[in-house]
Amino acid sequence: MNAAELRSSFQNKTNISVEILNGLQKLWWAYQQNDTSAMLSIAQTLHTHFPFLGPAVYAQISKYLQLPKKALGKIINELNTSEFETIFQEFCKQEAIYGFGDSQVKRMFGQIIKDKNEQ
Repeated sequence: MNAAELRSSFQNKTNISVEILNGLQKLWWAYQQNDTSAMLSIAQTLHTHFPFLGPAVYAQISKYLQLPKKALGKIINELNTSEFETIFQEFCKQEAIYGFGDSQVKRMFGQIIKDKNEQ
């Protein structure tokens, strides 16, 4: 969020009921247990209050499936470059949901380049 969005969120804050807090607690437990079906179910029940939870849960699940690494490989191929800065900028545009920093992406990038060189 930018500064204006943060101010707006603070000014429009709402109380969290015990029921919602319990749902968030269950979501955290499901995350700790890597129970992806429970995570999806709980995020759906909390959607009205927290519409961002569903996309966040899907992003977490896609990490298990190596989807960020696959997306990065696709970007490398599409841009036809090995210049990390260019690739990182495009990855951030296309895959912002993950919130990866440069060091996380650089690690995946290095692995992809290593794998390509070994083929």
